[in-house]
Amino acid sequence: MRNERELELPRGTRVLVAMSGGVDSSVAAHRLVKAGMDVVGVTMHLVSQVNRPVSGAQASDDRACCSLAAAEDARRVAASLDIPHYVLNLAGLFEERVVEPSRAEYARGRTPNPCILCNRYMKFDVLFKRAEQLDCSYIATGHYAGVMNDNSGWHLLKGADPEKDQSYFLAFLTEKELPRILFPLGPDTKESVRSEARKIGLKVADRLESQDLCFFATGGELPAGSEKVPDKPGEIVLSDGTVIGEHYGISRYTIGQRKGLPGGMHEPLYVVAIDPDSNRVTVGVRDECYASRFTVEDVSLVSPDRDSKRFEGQVRVRTRYRAKAVDGKVKLLNDSTGEVELAEPVRAVAPGQASVWYIDNEVLGAGTISRVYR
Repeated sequence: MRNERELELPRGTRVLVAMSGGVDSSVAAHRLVKAGMDVVGVTMHLVSQVNRPVSGAQASDDRACCSLAAAEDARRVAASLDIPHYVLNLAGLFEERVVEPSRAEYARGRTPNPCILCNRYMKFDVLFKRAEQLDCSYIATGHYAGVMNDNSGWHLLKGADPEKDQSYFLAFLTEKELPRILFPLGPDTKESVRSEARKIGLKVADRLESQDLCFFATGGELPAGSEKVPDKPGEIVLSDGTVIGEHYGISRYTIGQRKGLPGGMHEPLYVVAIDPDSNRVTVGVRDECYASRFTVEDVSLVSPDRDSKRFEGQVRVRTRYRAKAVDGKVKLLNDSTGEVELAEPVRAVAPGQASVWYIDNEVLGAGTISRVYR
């Protein structure tokens, strides 16, 4: 069912490839060149020194997906493929559309996913506009995902490699965008892509995985971006309201977190709830981190007319990128909100994260978790 139309397009079709400087986007570009496409490489530089995290592993930016070092790697790959390459300086727009909204979420005691925000409000929006300016009919990325078209319309699919499937980050795409998107790596595994890169002599074949250092975590437990949210001390309490300590800002915590909590209890403690109104962080034992029911807002379906009817049965639900998908039911209340009930409790369901819904290997859509019932 996987669509490989990028290899079936007429030779000379003009395609914009988003090149991060990593092995995935580099191999995607190479395949399109080899297939006879008229390829244009574009790299988005998203990070300024003002908003760049600087601690720990982040001090080196050679693993960042949008750094100057990554842009230079992309330029070298483009030169080796003999294709034009452009760098877009979008640091200001990234701050406006991703960083500031994420900080606002942390200040509300929620845990956003900046990569989803970036894909939704930065990457594809910007790439489509630039593709139009460059007279490109399609855009291509190195995501491990798939696109398929049949008699019922356009479909977004998981990547074939379960360890690298990135459909979770793309779940807010719709049938309006899918006809012009190519995912050349959808049918592949990461190792096969690296092997191909070595075989064709790409210098980035063994480049370390991007760690999303444009925004993501410090290597510890603190949420990304929390270092720039104003701190307001408050109480750390047990579920019965017993005060056991003090925190230094709710933005420093996320549901399921263990590090940085008071000790001395019979069992390890975890964050089970964050209340911005009372400025309290509630902690409990591991079992209290689980939930099987929550509400969602900002619902987006790949194909609203088709997919809304498919929620009458059971779907597979993922509540974080690395969380196991479980059986569940989604009840859409209106065009933008819904309720999700899982067949089994899942750990660390957090407001602000995306809940993504699947049938088999197809993505139906997603919503942002708004309230969790424990």
